[in-house]
Amino acid sequence: MGYGDYYICRNCSYFGPEYVDTSNKRFSKDPDLRKQILSGSYGDRPKELIISSPDAEYQLKGFLYLCRNCGEMSSESGVIIKAGNKELYRPAKNCRICGKKMKEINSGENVKCPKCGKTLIIEDSRLWD
Repeated sequence: MGYGDYYICRNCSYFGPEYVDTSNKRFSKDPDLRKQILSGSYGDRPKELIISSPDAEYQLKGFLYLCRNCGEMSSESGVIIKAGNKELYRPAKNCRICGKKMKEINSGENVKCPKCGKTLIIEDSRLWD
């Protein structure tokens, strides 16, 4: 089960990237996701943590990012890894336009349009199994 949102600007017609979130899945030791992590699909650090922390659990999640420097928006999937109540890994992203670190945006969070500065709205949301 997951959901996706589309952010748009009613003022200038900006259409942001699709934000797809599957975080309603619980942290687990899912064998298929473990294989993907160990293959390096999510980078070296998650792979190292899975190997060095046998009690770690993980979750696949969709992330929406906003560059506070140039306004670029981006979305992608990644993994969060935790052991007990401690988060061991959460992906970070740098902007492809200016190279600055991007801010992770939470679903429903107010986001300013990168073109005109007005608040973006969620135009369409989808749910699926």
